[in-house]
Amino acid sequence: MKNIKKISLLVILIFASKVLLAQLSLDSCQIKARNNYPAIKKYGLIEKTNEFTISNISKSYLPQFYTNVDYTYVSTVPEFPDKMKSMFAATGLKMSGISNDQYKLAVGLSQNIWDGGISSAKLKIANADNEISIKNLELELYSIKNRVNSLFFGILLVNENLKINKLSQKLISSNLQKLKDLYKNGVALKSNLESLEVELLSIKQKEIEILAKKKSLLHILSVFIGDETILNQELIKPSKDYHITHNIMRPELDVFNAMNKKLEAQETMIKASTNPKLFAFAQGVFGKPGLNIFESMIDNDWALDYMFGIKLQWNIGNLYTKRNSINKLNISKRIVENTRETFLFNLNIKKSEEEIQIDKMKEIILSDDEIINKRVSIRKASESKLENGIIDINDLLHDITQESHARLSKSMHEILLLRNIHQLKNTLNIK
Repeated sequence: MKNIKKISLLVILIFASKVLLAQLSLDSCQIKARNNYPAIKKYGLIEKTNEFTISNISKSYLPQFYTNVDYTYVSTVPEFPDKMKSMFAATGLKMSGISNDQYKLAVGLSQNIWDGGISSAKLKIANADNEISIKNLELELYSIKNRVNSLFFGILLVNENLKINKLSQKLISSNLQKLKDLYKNGVALKSNLESLEVELLSIKQKEIEILAKKKSLLHILSVFIGDETILNQELIKPSKDYHITHNIMRPELDVFNAMNKKLEAQETMIKASTNPKLFAFAQGVFGKPGLNIFESMIDNDWALDYMFGIKLQWNIGNLYTKRNSINKLNISKRIVENTRETFLFNLNIKKSEEEIQIDKMKEIILSDDEIINKRVSIRKASESKLENGIIDINDLLHDITQESHARLSKSMHEILLLRNIHQLKNTLNIK
């Protein structure tokens, strides 16, 4: 007996777990759709690009090696005056002079000591560009939410249509059976019987159309989220509860912030470009003539020389355009701020409109139950008259149809309320 109870409990648990696994929430659809969206792969590409950019900027402080090979033909070269040549010749010293063909092979390195803050500004700009790319990608992924919401609530609405359709079939089948009994007893007309049968067939046809629409919506949603198992899962109605905060989390605001950071980094770059730069250098030269011009004039032979030192470089030309460049950036900042204000202005209008829709739908739903109760009462009265053979079958069909419409209206209003609530949450991008 105990073993049977254990087995029964195990079966119940397995069944319950399958039921739970077969349910799908709006949040899980949003997450799956985001992860399945092809653009999600851009995250890794953006980060990798930024790594390469930062790595290149960081290497600006590494020693820079270079090699130069020069050949020059000079029409006029330095030479001693004729009197000095005669004096040297008298002593037996031959002055070959410097040839017009000159050669030079130079190998050197330059070491950046301080670049005036250019590298630091470049890093800030690179990070700002990276952040802008990421925030724009977030904005692209954010647009998925509305599409998922439309599909999800569309399926919920179709499910409600199916429920009402089933209920209408049940009501008509029940009255059809009563009418058959009345027809057997010769109380009802065959035409009345056929009217109910035709109406039942019509409702079953509508069920086929509704199921086809549901299958289509589920297929589109399954492709969107990359999960075909949802075709056999039940969608869970999301909660009606919501709390509106003032902390709007729209990705557009993050894009504006990232754009401002880039403008600030560009201002840093403008200021850094007017600073002096300090670097060390070293160079070895193998050429003809050599650096010792007098010795080269005597033997005109190849020479190996070197030089090293520290160099301070200051390009004051950037000072001329500094003010105008900064003023242009300030205008760009004002444009970004104006765009932000315009966005928030329109967002608040949309928020107010959606809140009005939510309040309206809540008021409508309050009267739906009363309408349904009255429609049920009218339909039952018609059924009672039918049993007594004192009502036209068209009146009964009308009352059944009106009750179905009332129930469908309530279901639609409830789904629309849920959709409006989650549309508002999506508009503000809040949980």
